[in-house]
Amino acid sequence: MLRQLSTPLTTLLGRVFASTTPVTETRRLLSSPEALKASSLLTGREIQLLQTDPLSGIPTPRRAHADVTELPLMLAMQAFMGGIGRAVGRTLEPFDHVVLDEAQDYSPLLYALLGRATRQGHLTALGDMNQGMHGYKGPNTWDAVRGVLPGAQTLTLSRTYRSTRQITELGARIASTYNRAADVQGVDRDGAEVQRYQGAMNSN
Repeated sequence: MLRQLSTPLTTLLGRVFASTTPVTETRRLLSSPEALKASSLLTGREIQLLQTDPLSGIPTPRRAHADVTELPLMLAMQAFMGGIGRAVGRTLEPFDHVVLDEAQDYSPLLYALLGRATRQGHLTALGDMNQGMHGYKGPNTWDAVRGVLPGAQTLTLSRTYRSTRQITELGARIASTYNRAADVQGVDRDGAEVQRYQGAMNSN
């Protein structure tokens, strides 16, 4: 009997939960500002950040994986329901140290939540505002990050060892036309002159 019901039951459950994803359920459960304020797990600042939907630019939530812009909301859901931190038995302890790579792509909400889950002063964010992929969702400056991580310090590494002097100088000139942090210095390593190609603009 169970074997006969297995296929139709699986089909029915697939239809019921077809539109249910971690993102949609997080949106539903966190749609009440009153419920958020009643909880002592989130500060007023975190609730304010949470009300700005980081998924508004995503037309259709995916079922198979989470986009980087979905992480802050999912982490906020975890903090709201069970707290965040390092599991030690049945309790949660702060993480010893958290390192964020490509830190220019994470929202201030994610910084605020990770700051709560990490020992004070033990969160390292490594990033380059020139390489931001989600500039409309991530921080515009590192001041925005320091705003949710009190006491944080910013260290700027302006020397690059990746490219020749010719490539570094050209890249810095281009970046200075649109970005806030284009003061980059290269090592004293000469190379071939950069070749430039120019084509006609297509008006169609």
